[in-house]
Parts: sequence; structure tokens; C-alpha cells
Amino acid sequence: MMMNKKILIIFLLTLFGWNGFSQTMKTLNDFKYVVIPLQYKMSKEDNEFLLNSTTKYLLKQEGFTTYMEVEKFPKDLVFNQCLALYADLESVTTRYFSLNTKVVLKLKDCYGNVIFQTAEGESKKKNVEEAYKESLLKTFTSFSGVNYEYNGSLNQNIKQDKQQDITGDFSDDKNNYEKPDALASLVENSFSYEGTIFTLKKIEAGYLLLNANGDKEAFINETPTGNILYNSERLNGSLIISSNGDLEVEYFNTKSGKVEKAIFKKQP
Repeated sequence: MMMNKKILIIFLLTLFGWNGFSQTMKTLNDFKYVVIPLQYKMSKEDNEFLLNSTTKYLLKQEGFTTYMEVEKFPKDLVFNQCLALYADLESVTTRYFSLNTKVVLKLKDCYGNVIFQTAEGESKKKNVEEAYKESLLKTFTSFSGVNYEYNGSLNQNIKQDKQQDITGDFSDDKNNYEKPDALASLVENSFSYEGTIFTLKKIEAGYLLLNANGDKEAFINETPTGNILYNSERLNGSLIISSNGDLEVEYFNTKSGKVEKAIFKKQP
């Protein structure tokens, strides 16, 4: 009788549980991209304290191919949104019982399953902005030894029919909102930074900052709330247009632990 029960349990697990179990067996290497939202649920505004752009920068440093959710996605990601993980920074601070700031970074698949979760990043700093930045930086100690490398498995394993169940939250429709035109008047102007001349070019998904050879220095796009995001290999942050037309990029320098500014000066 006992043997029959064991056989029944194994049968039920095989019938109903294997699919869920197999999903938990996914690893970071199974995913080609990481998508970072404009605003974390714990935040009050887009890219608050530069946490979102800093997450993008830090994940790139770990070898991930990253996109902000308003950037133009590559064709394979538009077709198959399960190729990506979706970043989510969560506060785990107990408001009334802790003087410290604590956060965890979660990377979830397109079904909301947590594939990777960092250890808590904690800061004792009193300044809220500094505390969240320090906490975010500390979460990335969890990537030590991860050695991420995409293995290509999801291209074969995810069926197209599953895509019909995914909502528009991660879809390419994010790129199709009506954008403000704060940058439009600066298109084709020249800007100088560190001895190099750049020009601003309008594309469908936003703007490109190009060097003299026509190579892309950065992708720039405006969010629905009017904030401007600046994403490049060197800098990831928020862009402000000064009164004289300079492009001022505020970014979090992970080495100095401070917010710094790179100014692309508009040329006459």
C-alpha cells in the first residue's frame, strides 16, 4: 500500500509539477537580455536617485546586454520577450524598526518568476539618496563569481504560442508613446566633450549622439514624464538641457560614490 502511494505521488508530480519545476531550474545564462524599468515600484519618479540607470550600468559591467524599457528592442526580443530578464529593485527596510536602508535586486523572467535574487544591500547613511545608492552597489557583490554568459537555450525552448499570454508591460509598445520635443531644436547641432565633436540625430525611437565618424556615442530618449535618459558604454544617467543648449549628463560614479556631471557644450 505504501509503495502504491509513492508511485501515485511520483505520477502526480510528473503530470502537474514538472513544468513549474523545470522553470525554477533556469539560470542567468539562459537569458540573452536584461530590461530595466524607468521607475521601480518603490520609487516616486522615473530614474529616482539615478537608481535605474545605475542598475543598467552595473549589469553591463557584469557582462549582461541591457535595455531600458523605453529603448528600441532588438527584433528577437520584440518577437520573444521571454529572452529577457526584468530587473526589479525592492526595499526591504522595516520603516518603523530600522534606521538602515536595505534593498534587494531581483531578476525575473517574463512570467514573473524570480531567477536570481541578490543578498540584501544595506546602508547606514542618513541621506536617503546616498543610502539607496550605496545599498544598490552592495547588492552587486552577489554577482561575484557568477561569470554570466548567454547559452542560447531559450531560442530553442520557448514556444511562440506562449507569447500570446504576455501582457503589454514588456512589449515594444513602450517605444511608441508620444514623446516630448525638448531635444528636437538641437538636432544637427554640434557639441564638444573631451576634445571630441558630436552631433545629435533624431531616430524613430529617440535620439543618437554621434561622433565625427558617424559612430554612436549614446542613445538618448525622453520618458512620458519629460525626463531624459542618456545611455552609452561610458555613462548612464539623466540628461538636462541647460539654458544655453548644453547637454548636461548627470550620472552616478560608482568608483567615487558621487553624482557627477559630464557637459557636452553646444558649439556656435
